[in-house]
Amino acid sequence: MMVTPQEIETAALVEKCRQGDKEALSLLYSSIYPGLLDTARHYVDPDTAYDVVHDSILMAVTSLDSLHDDSKFEAWVTRIVRNMSLNHIKHEKVIQTLPLESLHDTIPDEKPDEPLVPLDVLMSMVGRLPNGYEQVFRLRTLAGLSHEEISRRLGISSSTSRSQFTHARRLLKAMVRHYWALALLTLLAPLTYFLLDYHRDQRGTSRPLPSVRQDNKTLKSILQPSPATEPPHAPIVAERDMAAPSAVIGQVDSVAVAVADSSLITQLLSATTHLALDLPSWNCAPPAAPSSMPDFKMMRPADVKRQRKRFQLHLAYGGAPAASATTVDNFLSVINFATGGTQRSVRLYNWEDYANYLKANAAYMDTVESKFMHQTIEQHTDTMSGDISDKDEKIIYDNTPLSEVKHHERPRTYMLSLSYPLNARWSLVSGLGLTTMRSTFESGDNGNHIARRTQRLYYLTVPLGASYNIWTHKRWSLYATGSLRLDLPLRGRETTRFVYTGTVEHALGDSLVFPTTHAPVRAPWQWSVGAGLGVQYRLLPHVNAFFEPSFRYYIPTHSPVENYRTDHPWDIALPFGLRFTP
Repeated sequence: MMVTPQEIETAALVEKCRQGDKEALSLLYSSIYPGLLDTARHYVDPDTAYDVVHDSILMAVTSLDSLHDDSKFEAWVTRIVRNMSLNHIKHEKVIQTLPLESLHDTIPDEKPDEPLVPLDVLMSMVGRLPNGYEQVFRLRTLAGLSHEEISRRLGISSSTSRSQFTHARRLLKAMVRHYWALALLTLLAPLTYFLLDYHRDQRGTSRPLPSVRQDNKTLKSILQPSPATEPPHAPIVAERDMAAPSAVIGQVDSVAVAVADSSLITQLLSATTHLALDLPSWNCAPPAAPSSMPDFKMMRPADVKRQRKRFQLHLAYGGAPAASATTVDNFLSVINFATGGTQRSVRLYNWEDYANYLKANAAYMDTVESKFMHQTIEQHTDTMSGDISDKDEKIIYDNTPLSEVKHHERPRTYMLSLSYPLNARWSLVSGLGLTTMRSTFESGDNGNHIARRTQRLYYLTVPLGASYNIWTHKRWSLYATGSLRLDLPLRGRETTRFVYTGTVEHALGDSLVFPTTHAPVRAPWQWSVGAGLGVQYRLLPHVNAFFEPSFRYYIPTHSPVENYRTDHPWDIALPFGLRFTP
């Protein structure tokens, strides 16, 4: 491809601009400005065209490193002008189509993202924020100050004010979600009690037997014995929750017959070979004597269900009903290598603690981590000469406090379980599952992170519980569950990535810069108890879909290993999945 002399001259000017030559920048600007201005005028008005061309050239000059062919500089800037002009037109159209009364809706932070809560509850939530977050949030939201005014009043930078305000809003959102979840549980508890109580009342009602299909003459000959042989009547006490044949005989040809005599029951039972009764086959033995009552316990349909017990296979996933949780500590947790520690049990609150920790543990630390910590402490000292390990050197440290932002993702659980029915209502449930948890810990101030740690934990989940069938209608059923669960740690791993002034200085894991280093994490056993209320729908004869909202409490382990459950022992889960019946 032929290169014109003008392109060669442009490429030379671009190369000089990279070297900081102001004269070359002026020549380059004057040579391409008229053509760029004509291009902009094709899209926008003349006044706007000047601003678009100026911004485009400024963007191009500051992004020269992304230009691969210096001779195509003018064509590259022309494309930038065209794109910025089109973006301006699109923005103008959006503004013109918005009515005046809706312009305030486009301003961020005006409309709350969460449901409203009582003012006193909301203010108590604000009071539980970390001190710095609370001050910035009150000044920004209640006093209406800008971030620049807040930074001057509190003695912090405006970027720190914006960061703390963002974190404060995020924490308040999580508190509001927990508030409404607790309120929902409070409403569900009386409903569950009502359903259980309603079911107990329904169990006391008897079910009428099917009608007897026979002519009146035959029936009357059986039901009306002769006065000479009629024994004295005795009341019959039927067992509760039982549809006994001695309780009620259905209507036959508009004639209702009540049975209250044991000998009459005997005649009815002996006459079943001549009558067409719509009775299930209960396989009950006839009474030994005409005057004795039959054993109605042998006739209960529940006994039939006991003979047909089947295991059920459950395949469930416990996802995340809400966003992950983020909290901020006013300290930095580290490992005390000098004493042979393996857990992050030491807390550093300021840069002087940071320097003292580095002096005591530098000899036992990884070379990469030790070098980076030395570089970090140097950036947070006002005066310093010599080596930090020199005890005689007087050092004045930065007064900014240390902090650590913890971001815990919600655990994910994949469960395969079996249920064994004890009777028509109760079932035992157990199985195996895999639970994964991921957490990140970022330590630093105002975007300058000291370190970013990523922790991954894997657990083998073993539940043991019971379920109670509350209500069943056609394909739908409602049930309650309760369980005890043990999470056994399978594997824990922590990877560290160091970041300084917003750019990656070196990453533990990049073999081209530094060797990869990983640290094992020894997580403890985790016990928990929980309860839930589930609904099930039969999709196919042997396949059921279920949804089981539940809450769970994780018993504290008092371990320095932090995860979502250590910061949030009370949790609400929304498991769903399929049940298979063989």
